[in-house]
Amino acid sequence: MLGFVLDAARRYRRIWLLRRLPYPAMVPPPLPEVQETVAQSFDYQDALDLNEARIKNLDYMQLPLADKSVVDVGAGVGHLAQALVQRGCMVTCAEGRQENVDEIRRRLPGVRAAVFDVERGDLSQLGKFDVVFCYGLIYHVENPLFALRNLASAASNLLLIESMVCDSYHPVMHIEEEPLTPNQALRGFGCRPSPSFLTFALKRLGFHVYGPKVLPDHPCYHFQWRDSLRTREQGRGLRAVLVAAREPLHLPTLVRLDA
Repeated sequence: MLGFVLDAARRYRRIWLLRRLPYPAMVPPPLPEVQETVAQSFDYQDALDLNEARIKNLDYMQLPLADKSVVDVGAGVGHLAQALVQRGCMVTCAEGRQENVDEIRRRLPGVRAAVFDVERGDLSQLGKFDVVFCYGLIYHVENPLFALRNLASAASNLLLIESMVCDSYHPVMHIEEEPLTPNQALRGFGCRPSPSFLTFALKRLGFHVYGPKVLPDHPCYHFQWRDSLRTREQGRGLRAVLVAAREPLHLPTLVRLDA
């Protein structure tokens, strides 16, 4: 009860302060420094459960992935890349941190892995791929439009995106500060784009945009849309999955988002 009262007092004080300013501007306090190993960042149970739900949902969508060339951008330590290899994909991993690439090479010695910064490099220089797979990266970039253009430049057929999002019906983005740990933003700033933001951008980049009719079986994907701009519910980040295709897809597992 005391915690609730203190939170309410802080909230009302913040509103009072904002009303006294010429513009409602506020800088949040800096994040505490966090020290994590690569394994601590990627191998904890919640992350493993999320990856299991992602892969089961990918199987549900019945996308034509077998025998396709796939680049996993923001591959972490290769959990999802390994699942893609097991499903018959020819996988290249692109990851922003050298220590993560080293771990991918240790865990998946047969998979090509390269250090790549999606906000500064040119993904097409790694090649053209049937599928650009980008699960869990977009919300770790500070310039999602540049990142999406970069991803699109290397996608000859499909661009698959999973991201944390903000709850808005409009094409907006919520900026976030992130700790400098192995699984977060490279330069400390991330974002939480709305699904409309992602759909709008992908449509203008030449894709047909879809979502799975059945969402991944994980609490992060199941919430009520309220147009509230929130990014979390019950301590969990809100998440969404989008499928962008160069040509229309006629799959009963997908629903069109850009019509």
